[in-house]
Amino acid sequence: MTQSPSHRTSGNDVAAHVELDRSPVVVDIRAGQRPDDVLALILAAAGLPVSLVTTYGPDSARLVRHILNLTGCSEVPVATGQDTTHVDDQWLGHGLTPDDIAQPPHSVTSAVQAALGGRRGRWIGLGPTSNLATVVEDVPEAAEQLIVTQFGGTTNEHDPEHNFASDPAAAATVLAAGLDITVIMPDTVYMPELEVDRDSYVYGVLSDDDAPSWAHVLREIYDRSYSQKRPLPVCGEPLAVATACGLSFVRFSEQPFDIGSAAQLRLKPHGRYRALVSTDIDEQRYGQWLNRALGTLCAPHNRHGYQPGLFCQPS
Repeated sequence: MTQSPSHRTSGNDVAAHVELDRSPVVVDIRAGQRPDDVLALILAAAGLPVSLVTTYGPDSARLVRHILNLTGCSEVPVATGQDTTHVDDQWLGHGLTPDDIAQPPHSVTSAVQAALGGRRGRWIGLGPTSNLATVVEDVPEAAEQLIVTQFGGTTNEHDPEHNFASDPAAAATVLAAGLDITVIMPDTVYMPELEVDRDSYVYGVLSDDDAPSWAHVLREIYDRSYSQKRPLPVCGEPLAVATACGLSFVRFSEQPFDIGSAAQLRLKPHGRYRALVSTDIDEQRYGQWLNRALGTLCAPHNRHGYQPGLFCQPS
């Protein structure tokens, strides 16, 4: 059955939709290794009531703190998770964070509990699942309150996906926990049209002389990615943010599965676990929305601040 993630969480209950709109949002991100995760963070900070950002390691945490400050979200707390996945030659954030940005605190579980305050909340996973697994293991009652949208995973047995494969044990813990979880697998939503090169609209908007200061940081991360001759960045992670808000750019199917050794999803008719799993994407509508949203945020009259209309469903 193909459906949208909101089918599982709120159905036709208008009150549930209103409660979800006002619910706290936790963004989990390993910022600084790819441009699109930073882009997703900026979109979330601008358009959602983000209550907490959890990260991986001190470098990522300080970069996140800096970007949130630049987007006018200095009041949003940042919690530093343990970074067991950092690879130095993949780090694109060298020198981007001012020296006066302090190291955020390390207690992820207490920060999540404080952000939720016993309420239902949304978890937007843009990196490994290590921090979410910690919440599942340490405070399962808080994990049960989360509606999770996680970017990562694959059904490919021979090419593990980096978010899940960087901590397979954590991914297995999360997938087996029975959470209300929607999984966006990158290989099901990749389209060449979503690549960002120096001729793209995304890069052009970020390069404008009048663009806000956070745009200059993000453009520099794109430039560093290009200089390392990596594959062109793809605007994948922002899909998790849009999906968590109910925008229907990605199609999903509720699937039973087992979990492989590198946290692959082995789809089976009688698999032990179930989740909403991505199947494909409407890349045209998504690209139009992303360009409009980024253009709005970079407009000279709109430097930063909460923009709830950012996540309106396009026609």
